[in-house]
Amino acid sequence: MSAVRELLHRRAHLRRYWAAGLVSQVGDWLSYVVVSLLALEHGQGALAVAGVLVAHSLPHVLLAPVGGALADRFDRRSLLVVARLLQAAATAGLLVAALSEDLAAVYVLLLVRTGLGALVLPASSALLPTLVETDELLLSNKLLSGSWSAMFTVGMLLGGALAPLGPAVALGLDVATFLVAAALLASLPPTRQAGSGGPSPVSLPAAMVRTLRNADLSRAVFSKAPLALAGGGAWVLLHLKAEALVGPAAAGLGLGLLQALRGIGTAVGPVLAGSGEGLGGERRGAWTLGELTMFAGAAAFALASAPWALGVAALVWGIGTGANWVISSAAIQRLAPDAILGRASALDFGTMTAMSCTGALGGAWLVDATGVASLAAWGPLAAGLGLWALLRGLTSRPAQAGRGARSTAL
Repeated sequence: MSAVRELLHRRAHLRRYWAAGLVSQVGDWLSYVVVSLLALEHGQGALAVAGVLVAHSLPHVLLAPVGGALADRFDRRSLLVVARLLQAAATAGLLVAALSEDLAAVYVLLLVRTGLGALVLPASSALLPTLVETDELLLSNKLLSGSWSAMFTVGMLLGGALAPLGPAVALGLDVATFLVAAALLASLPPTRQAGSGGPSPVSLPAAMVRTLRNADLSRAVFSKAPLALAGGGAWVLLHLKAEALVGPAAAGLGLGLLQALRGIGTAVGPVLAGSGEGLGGERRGAWTLGELTMFAGAAAFALASAPWALGVAALVWGIGTGANWVISSAAIQRLAPDAILGRASALDFGTMTAMSCTGALGGAWLVDATGVASLAAWGPLAAGLGLWALLRGLTSRPAQAGRGARSTAL
């Protein structure tokens, strides 16, 4: 903790960047609980729950490449500010749709809001290395991951607590968080003048081919995908078990508690992973152990029925996810050249969300087709393990050197 405090003390711009993430993330997750409950109450079966996750994620698959290209060409700070303001407007529309119990409009507005978020994530990831030195990237990612986990936990618990009050309170708070985040981000210095440099968006395919020639970078870029495939199915099962555990009347509380435990795990995972030595300063053994821990947690969640067992499994699932996220994100930021860092991050987010949606939809289809709830997790889990083994075989070359130290910290 002392190292994190020292880092925040040294880097004023990192403090504002970090604070902007805190306020917007808590709003995202408290509103997610409200929207998920609408799907459970007014949708049809497990596919309705999967539909919320897909609407919350799919635009990243379609628009993340565009966001990555824009992040490599235009001022990343300005992109973040504009996207947050537009997300506030989309969330205001979502509030109206939720009050009208118009589930179709809710899905559409979620797609719009998440599409705007697809512009945020690559630019946000690519902005971080300009705020700190290279040897501070892993610690910075641990800070951001721990904060995400805390806000995920708070947001899920707050969403569950506010659920009985209806959607207006939660979604109204979410609008406010986007506005506060935009104000904080606007206080950061610009990264470059619009159109003043960087590759053209149309150069995306060639840039990605060059990027993926580095086996270490390829592993980092695709590392989240197998875990997301397994996690998508487990995510659907978590919603179903939350409702079965406490009944429809208290489903929001059950969902909030289970997701909060998973969020706590994502904060613990990076701490257990450590820094170590190896690829870009990350320990390969810790990376692999984190991935296997996530798979084990998802399998345990599918097997569990007692409330305490579900809680422990959700915690273990989160530990593995958090360790993988921090180590792979720091590796991408170390190994990808700055000129294409936005697009490398976009490929990371895009493949991860594509696999998450695939796992959720596949798991939900298995449940609705068979009536066996646990198949929501088992099918995607088996596919995720297979994909993990395949990618490990394709990216098994020894570690390569990173890009070297930066001198652009502000």
